[in-house]
Amino acid sequence: MRFKAAIIIVILVLTQVFLDSCCKINTVFDIDGFGLVNLDNSGGTPTEVGDTAKINKNAYGIRIYLKTKTLASQDLFKNVQFVGKTYAACTQDFTLKNKIKSIKITNVFWFDDNTPANSDITNYFNGLADEYGPYISVDDKIKELNSSLNKLPEYFDIYLMKAPEQLFVSSFKVRIELYDDSYAEIATDYVTLF
Repeated sequence: MRFKAAIIIVILVLTQVFLDSCCKINTVFDIDGFGLVNLDNSGGTPTEVGDTAKINKNAYGIRIYLKTKTLASQDLFKNVQFVGKTYAACTQDFTLKNKIKSIKITNVFWFDDNTPANSDITNYFNGLADEYGPYISVDDKIKELNSSLNKLPEYFDIYLMKAPEQLFVSSFKVRIELYDDSYAEIATDYVTLF
């Protein structure tokens, strides 16, 4: 009888250790803002460049930094405790509360004869499906970001796929709208595309 009781206690302790080591943490977060940096993609990896940079028009990109804040985090097994928690195989799920509805890119200055200042040129830009490609539209990049089960990346890059015909100094405005209809719009630093 004592042997059966000891076996049952050992099984309960091992079950608790297993449950604790297979915990799941749900984190809810939201987008709290964003920032922009001009990119020079003419080398092996995209390089951030400062104000008044000169970039080859076929290698221009914009890095969009996403600022996020955690709204809630819940340990699904935090109230179950027989022994100390080990979290050997913890998984973490992230939920974006307010997803990205749209990203709109406009040129501050004249781009070409068909694209005067303040034109929507979002379709001139593409992002990467992952770090190494293939290129996807900005709308597809939004879908990818919104459907991710991981936390949003710190930043993502978009690249100008239709270069202007002439040398020009420009800045681009990026407007990100969320599903709750809130939005932010900021402009890149001035850049010379040659």
